[in-house]
Amino acid sequence: MTDLELLSVALHNRTAAEAVLDRCGSLSNLDQIESGQNMIGAPNIGPATAALLEVLYELSLRVCGEAEPPKGGHQ
Repeated sequence: MTDLELLSVALHNRTAAEAVLDRCGSLSNLDQIESGQNMIGAPNIGPATAALLEVLYELSLRVCGEAEPPKGGHQ
């Protein structure tokens, strides 16, 4: 899935995305999420959900002005 497809999924499933974020806790645990490790109170999530969370995390950083836009033409 491309970033745009993941964003589309997130926008169309906002409640589901929020529920996943709530269950996974702090996005500072993104490395654990990506590796599929269980966290306290969180399900062991699959790679598609981890990818979606990564995109949401990156977008939140950009919105807050804490990350630079990607270099090159990949958007």
